[in-house]
Amino acid sequence: MKEQVEDAVDKCLSCTQHKAKVHLREWLLLSVALQRRIIRRAYACIAQNRRLPYLHVEEARQLAAEKQVGKVLCLPEKIIVEKEYKAITFYHLLKDKEKAPVKIKKRYNRQVRFF
Repeated sequence: MKEQVEDAVDKCLSCTQHKAKVHLREWLLLSVALQRRIIRRAYACIAQNRRLPYLHVEEARQLAAEKQVGKVLCLPEKIIVEKEYKAITFYHLLKDKEKAPVKIKKRYNRQVRFF
């Protein structure tokens, strides 16, 4: 079983210092048990607390199975999961400067005159 997990991880998961990507083409072909292990492994690449509860694993699986791109899931320890076209990406909200929230200035209502 460990060999199967390691083979699946090599095919589906790529981890960098601040991101983990699960490639969906290979991941969708795996059994549910292996899918869950890969999601847990992706979370463990980024989070300090390496344990991810079952509920969050299932939410990440549902996100990956959806067709809509751009959806985001918030996990414990400010880990974000984002659905992309060919992958789901795990990243830490505070460490990834590209994905950090941006303050948007309020627009003031301007008076419009009609002639």
